[in-house]
Amino acid sequence: MGDVNLGDLISETFNYYTKNFMMFFKNLTMLYVVPMTILQVLMMLVFVSLMPQLEAISDNPELIFSVGIPGVLAFLVAIVVSIVTNLVMTIATIKIVIKNDKNIGWKELWQDSKKYIMPMLGLTLLMMLAIMGLTLLLIIPALIFGVFWAFATTILVYEDKKAFESMKASKRLVEGNWWRVLGYTFLFALILMGISFGLGFFIGIFGFLIALIPIVGPIIQNILGNLLTIIIAPLSLIFMVRFYEKLKESKTQKV
Repeated sequence: MGDVNLGDLISETFNYYTKNFMMFFKNLTMLYVVPMTILQVLMMLVFVSLMPQLEAISDNPELIFSVGIPGVLAFLVAIVVSIVTNLVMTIATIKIVIKNDKNIGWKELWQDSKKYIMPMLGLTLLMMLAIMGLTLLLIIPALIFGVFWAFATTILVYEDKKAFESMKASKRLVEGNWWRVLGYTFLFALILMGISFGLGFFIGIFGFLIALIPIVGPIIQNILGNLLTIIIAPLSLIFMVRFYEKLKESKTQKV
């Protein structure tokens, strides 16, 4: 295969995405947009139901305990559901790229993704804590290991490894390619930021105008935001899967 070329990576990423756009869109709509929209609507209803009590707190501060506990519980549930939904989107997207099956459906993806939710959550927390700990020492060690663990998420799903094993496998893969991984991922992130800003600008203006419509407007605004997420997010995951495959093939050829 030879050297890992950034231009080829970007080209393959966008070619694969454009050819399979509807597959990503349909599946991620069911796995991400629908549950996130339902969650957001429910949270809006909870907030509206608590409004009279929130207004009454100014006259009677003791009411904060009766309002606070249900509100905090609803907030915590929303965080958990949001985290799980985002993890499922990540896992499902990686699975789509791995399987490369145009006929794959969201139900199959959900079944495939379920077993990775807890390991992926563990991996995310482990890397966050490790990077936070390294940041307390100096920013440089956090950056170094952050790049070393760049493929941990991909490896966890691709190779069906546990959290710590995925981090170690990612480090082995990146060794000798640290600067390349940093440079390639940084440059692709800039490209995604440009795309996200462009789409977000127009969707943001439209969403702002829509939000002025009572009741329905804010819901549509949330749906637009969720749709923007599933349009942008797959690109970064496709890029990392393809990058992982090419790096692994390159290292295998050098052995």
